[in-house]
Amino acid sequence: MIGGQRPLRVVRRIREFGWEPHVLTVPERCCEPADPDLGRDVRATTHIERVPCWNLYHHSIAWYPAKSIVRRAVLKAGRGVGYALSKFMPLDLDYLWALAATRAGISMVRRLGVDLIWATSPVNSTILLAHRVSRATGVPFVADFRDVRPKLKASRMTGWNRRNVQIERASLRGAAGISVSAPVQRETLLAKHGAVVEKPFLLVHNWFEAEEAQGCTAKVFDRPTIIHGGVLYGGTRRLDGFLEALALLRGNGASQEARRLQFCQHGIERTDKLLSAMSAKLGLSDTVVIGAYLDRQGFLSHCRGARILLLAVGRNERGREHAQAIPGKLYDYFATQRPVLVVGPPDCEAGRMVERVHRGMAVADDAPGEIAEAIERLLDGKGRNGPLDLSAEAVSEFESHSAIRRIASFFDGVAGRGFGGVAAGSPCGRGVVGEPESGFMRRG
Repeated sequence: MIGGQRPLRVVRRIREFGWEPHVLTVPERCCEPADPDLGRDVRATTHIERVPCWNLYHHSIAWYPAKSIVRRAVLKAGRGVGYALSKFMPLDLDYLWALAATRAGISMVRRLGVDLIWATSPVNSTILLAHRVSRATGVPFVADFRDVRPKLKASRMTGWNRRNVQIERASLRGAAGISVSAPVQRETLLAKHGAVVEKPFLLVHNWFEAEEAQGCTAKVFDRPTIIHGGVLYGGTRRLDGFLEALALLRGNGASQEARRLQFCQHGIERTDKLLSAMSAKLGLSDTVVIGAYLDRQGFLSHCRGARILLLAVGRNERGREHAQAIPGKLYDYFATQRPVLVVGPPDCEAGRMVERVHRGMAVADDAPGEIAEAIERLLDGKGRNGPLDLSAEAVSEFESHSAIRRIASFFDGVAGRGFGGVAAGSPCGRGVVGEPESGFMRRG
C-alpha cells in the first residue's frame, strides 16, 4: 500500500487483540515517506513480502531528498512521466502492481493460513487486489477507505472515470465488510454504488498514541506561538485569511499576548516558498517563522509548547472532497492537549469535530476578522460556546487502544463471511493481510 499512516498503526497494535498481521507491499524505495520510527517498528516485528511496484512514478519517489542536482532532475522527470502514463491505466497508479501482486497474495494466504484480507484505499487497486485474492482463495476481505472519490455527473465522467467506478463496484461486491474513516465516505459510496455496499459497515476515525505525545517535553518558546505542520498543496489549503488575521492582531485593539504572537510553519520546501511570499506581502516577516523539518518526536514537542495549533483544511476540487475529509494531523493535535484552530471551508468535517469535543474553534478561511476573534478566544481558553476542554478524556474516543479494539472486533465479526459464503480455515492461527506503507519514512 502506498501512503498513509492509518494502516501502519493498525499493524502496529492489532496483535494486542489476537490478530497476527502479515504485510504485502512494494519495495522500500517505492514507499511514500511518512514516520521513520513507526516504519522501523513495523519492519522489525512484522512479516513483510514485497512485489515490484511496476510504476515509474513510485519508483522515482526519491527525487525530493536526492542531494545531487542531476539525480534530482532525472528522478523528478521520471516521476512526471510516470504520472502522465498513469492516465492510461484502467484504475490508478498502482494497477500494474495489483495485477503483479495477485499471485504473491494468493500464495501468502494459503501458506500462512490467513483468515482475513484487509485492503486500504486509496488506492482502489488495493481493493481490486484483495478482491482477486479473495475470489481465488475463499478468504473474506474488508475494504478500508481513507478517501473516496465523489460521484460525478454522467456528463462529466470520462471513460477513465467510468472504468474506475465499474472496477470499484465489482470489487466491493465481493467484500465481506467495509470500513471508513469519515461519515462522508459512507455517504459517497452509497451514492456511487447503492445496494452493493449494503453490508457490514464500520466508521472508525483515525487515532493517536497518547503515550507518544505525553512522553515529549514541551518546547519553551520565547513568544506565544501558533504552529502548523505539513503542506499547503499549492494553496488548496489556504492560509491567506489566517495571515491577514495575524496582521490585524498587531493593531492596538488586540490583547498584549495576541500582539506578540508568532506563527511557525514546519513543512517542506514547496510550502515554505508559498508561505514566504504571502507573509512578505503582508509585512509579517518578523511574525512568520519558516522552521526546519522536524521528526515526529520533535514536532509533538513543539506542539505541546505552542499556544494554538493550526489545522488548514483544503477546499474541494474536482474529484477530491477535501472539506469533508479529516486530516490525520488533527489526531496528533488532540494528543498534545493544546487548543486547535481550524481554518477551511465553512462547515468542514474537521471543524465540526473540533468544536464537538470542545477542543477549539473552526472559522472560514476567507474571514480574517473572525479568525482574529477566534485566536483571541483560544488564547483566553475559550471556545465558541464556553471553556475549552483540553483533557485526555475529552478525546478518548480517538485514542489508539479504543480505535484498534473496534477494528479488531469488526474483523472478528466478518472473518466468518467468505467470498460467496465460504470461508477458508486457518491451520496457523488467525492472521490478516494488509497493505500498509512500509519503507524509509518521515513526517511529511
